[in-house]
Amino acid sequence: MEDEQLILKNRYNTCNEKIKRFIDIQIPVTTCNLRCKYCYITQLSLFSAEVPELPYSGEYLRKALSKKRLGGTCFINICGDGETLLPLKIVEYIQALLEEGHYVGVVTNATTTQRFRDISNFPSHLFSKLFFKFSYHYIELKNM
Repeated sequence: MEDEQLILKNRYNTCNEKIKRFIDIQIPVTTCNLRCKYCYITQLSLFSAEVPELPYSGEYLRKALSKKRLGGTCFINICGDGETLLPLKIVEYIQALLEEGHYVGVVTNATTTQRFRDISNFPSHLFSKLFFKFSYHYIELKNM
């Protein structure tokens, strides 16, 4: 019962937090496991065959985007030109930003099962500030 009350209290507190900034992070990945007809990367043949290695650690990103440096809690949107969740360190980045206390939105096609398994292992208190925006068309859903 005490755990449930703590969870509810944390959710209430996070809902009343003032968001100071919106920050949009573009992950430099032009690889994707889909070829959606509506996607500009597909239309312009901009796909690369390799998933880039992200150069910074999650801790580095957390310090660079700390609440102190940014003036408070931010909503940070993470999106790649291809599938956002393909780079290995992306899960580390998401967790670091959540642990810093930011709200994090991730644009994904939701087909990277292992990344979702990794994210599901985060401490449960982080989930109240994590949002997923699933991006694919109904035609792609039918093709899966």
